[in-house]
Amino acid sequence: MIGRTASQASGTGGGATEVPAAPSLVWVSDSTDTAPNFTVDLPSGFGDYRDAADGDIVNLEITDNAAFSTSSTNTLDVGEVTGDIVAMEATTLPNGTYWARARLKRGADYGSYSNVETKTLGPPVDTTAPVITSPATFSVAENIALSTTLTATDAGGGVTWSKTGGADAASFTLTSGGLLGLAAKDYETEAHSWVVQVTATDAALNATNQTITVTITDVAVEGTWQTVHSLSPATNNPGWSGYTLRQLLAVGAYSGGPTTGTKVRITLDASTVASAIIDACYVGHRAGAGDPYDYDGNQVQILFSGAAGVTVAAGSPRLSDEITFSFDKTKDLIIGVHFSGVSAIRQSIALGANYTAYDRSAINDAGTTNTTAYNVGSGKLNFISKVEVLG
Repeated sequence: MIGRTASQASGTGGGATEVPAAPSLVWVSDSTDTAPNFTVDLPSGFGDYRDAADGDIVNLEITDNAAFSTSSTNTLDVGEVTGDIVAMEATTLPNGTYWARARLKRGADYGSYSNVETKTLGPPVDTTAPVITSPATFSVAENIALSTTLTATDAGGGVTWSKTGGADAASFTLTSGGLLGLAAKDYETEAHSWVVQVTATDAALNATNQTITVTITDVAVEGTWQTVHSLSPATNNPGWSGYTLRQLLAVGAYSGGPTTGTKVRITLDASTVASAIIDACYVGHRAGAGDPYDYDGNQVQILFSGAAGVTVAAGSPRLSDEITFSFDKTKDLIIGVHFSGVSAIRQSIALGANYTAYDRSAINDAGTTNTTAYNVGSGKLNFISKVEVLG
């Protein structure tokens, strides 16, 4: 039997009123359920008062104020209870933090409040930090600016990027969307490594840091174009259709230029009265053995505006494209050309032992390494007016 107050004890029989003891309250549902569920564990002895008509009530209060002092307090009464544990479900509540307590009522008299339960209702709290998926190292050639977009994954959606440290942070730019930039650097005069710390922050303010290192790489500077041979043939010479020409320039014919080079370009000179039509042109060093017009096997094809063939107009020397070639000034040079149509060229004769023009009709082997049966034109310079090397 639950204890009574003095005024309550004066009653007799079934009319006597006893104030129930405090029940025990449990908030059963989790914080994602905005229509929370509770259980109220009734105190011993309350089982004698289960008649709603007599005012037996289980009362639940839910409020957004810890002091239960605001008008936003929600109440829920349940009568005609059965069993020692009463399940109660509140109406749907807005997201927020709430406090709950319960008490029992007999007639006009309320008993003591239960323990207070509290929870913050709403979506699950995001505590997972973003995962940065873009690399921590980048490499960029000197004199080229870095521009790259950083990436990250996050369960809560997108992230916001910021610079948060690093020895060279001031040299970098970074947008909130993750576009990272670094101005072009000179390898010879500036640092080779640049460091910045970036941070990806999600909507729940979870953050992940990453230290990014940008390495500057050296770029070999190409030299300047230098002329190793320049001599314009003096007279017109027709009748070259179907012929292959192999023009030998011995080391003694070189007039200057670098000792070695990485690229070559050739100037061809048609006659002053008719054009020259070619479909193949090659350049290479002479072999150390075999016929004097054989290549050493490292010959390369010369192109003209990307094509193998070209028509060299009368009186208008034609410069070839720049072609990668390992030039060695200690070796003789051979330039092979095949004339695919009616052609007339410029020619010089009696130039001495450093010049030999080899030719053969009805054959196209301008680029063949080993060949044979060429006619010898000692002291002649045909069609080739200039050889330039990048070195």
